[in-house]
Parts: sequence; structure tokens; C-alpha cells
Amino acid sequence: MSGIQNLSIKYSIFRNKSMVGVAITSVKFEWVEQKVKNASNRPFLLHYGVKAPKASYISLKGPMRIHSNKYIESIGIPLKIAKELNEGLAENKRNFMLILVRPRNKGAITDLKTNFTGTLANEIINTIKIKSADIYNILIPKLTLPNNCNQKKLDDTLFHWNSFLQIWNQPEFNEISDGISFDHFYHFAYFSISNDGIGFDDFHSVDLPSEHTQNSENGQQFQPYKEAYNICFDSPFLFLIVELHYNIPLIIGSYAGEPALLKSQTRKYRKKEVICCLC
Repeated sequence: MSGIQNLSIKYSIFRNKSMVGVAITSVKFEWVEQKVKNASNRPFLLHYGVKAPKASYISLKGPMRIHSNKYIESIGIPLKIAKELNEGLAENKRNFMLILVRPRNKGAITDLKTNFTGTLANEIINTIKIKSADIYNILIPKLTLPNNCNQKKLDDTLFHWNSFLQIWNQPEFNEISDGISFDHFYHFAYFSISNDGIGFDDFHSVDLPSEHTQNSENGQQFQPYKEAYNICFDSPFLFLIVELHYNIPLIIGSYAGEPALLKSQTRKYRKKEVICCLC
């Protein structure tokens, strides 16, 4: 979660003999058919009545897939591999998608993260895949995670890894995973959403997005503008980059604004019963 360094180490990895996996991810995706523009700055709703002022946004208009129910609203945005940076992946012609998931109770991102198991994620991915694409206009924030790049922390993602292995029944995954037991799996990555697309990279080889992004087609600077949107992601949400053939999530994370609130402040508001002692 942005603003909070999540280092999930419960005990020392040197206490017992362990197998540790470390991954440093370097991939860049571009928007496929979406028209991208800078949108007017607006507040980001951190939680009930709590806003972060003057957040930067981009507007995306193009074919997307939307899935909503009484608990969440989600959208699937098609992506393509940036060939100049990832020639090997681009040649495989895999289909990728950015999926954004937000709780209906705006700001209650901690409850969504707690219940976001591999099974639930797979259900959301499959539901969005079968939805017919339509033209939507959405608003999403520009972001860079971690938002404090001076604190370089490793994130132990073993829990999420094992959760997704339970739903992977493909032979190629079984061959990789049989007999291999990881005590920890660390992922060290930088993640960004900008006018150019999606990027996640290590801190040593990436330049942070400029505040004045140029249009790659004509070299003209984007101009902010106001218009109506189908969905505005102006409150905390989860994001997934998914390879659609095997439903493989390349990265899973959450964004809760800058600065993010404490976990106790991002839970669903529950009314407390008051007992009258004077009755």
C-alpha cells in the first residue's frame, strides 16, 4: 500500500536452512487503443471524509471491460508489451490486461485486501475476460510506487505466490514447482501509471515519470480538460497486471493515495451499538 512499507518477515531467515527466491521485475506496457489525456487535478478520497488534495490524473477512453456487483467495481484495460524494451515478450504475442478493483465502500481497501484470495482474483479475471468490450471513459491517478524511493524495502510475496499456485493446474507449472519449497519469495519492484503506459522496474534503472508528459505521436504537450467519466478511480483500489492465457498475475498491489492512511483507518466503517444505561 502506498505510503506504508510492507515488509512481511515474521522470523529471521537465517535461523534455519531456507530456500529464498528474489525477483527484480523489469517490464513496460503501453496502452493499446485508448486515447490518453491529462485530466484536471482533483482530490483523492483516502477514506470517509478524508481527502488528499490536488492529485494528478489521466483520462483513458477506449475499449474496456467492466464488472461490478454490490461489493466491488472492476475494470479490465488491455495492454501491449513495449517492444523496444521487451523484445522477447513482445514476440510471444501474449495478451495482457491491467485490472483495477475498488470496494463499493470507498476507502475500505484493507477489508478488500484481506479477502482478496487467489480464488477470488481468478474469479474476477475470468468474469472480466468473458465480458464484451465497450467504449468507456475512465479516470485513473498517475502514481509511482513505492512513493518513497529512498527507503528500498523488499516485499515477501510468498503468501500470494502459494495462493495462486493452488489454482494453477497447467503441467508446465507443476514441473517447475514440484519438489521446490520456498521459505520466502522477495519481490523488489517499482510500479508506475502514466500517460505512456504501465511500468515496473528496479530503482537502479528507471527514471521517474515527468510531470510534463509529451504526446508520443505529435510531440505536443497534453492539455488538462474536464468531461464526464464512466468510472473515476479517485479512491483506494487494487491493481493487477494479468497474462490472460494462463491467468497469471505478474504483479498485484494497491494504491491508497499519498500519504496513505493507517490500516486501521482504511477498514469498513461499522456502526457500534450504544446501550442506554438510563433506560
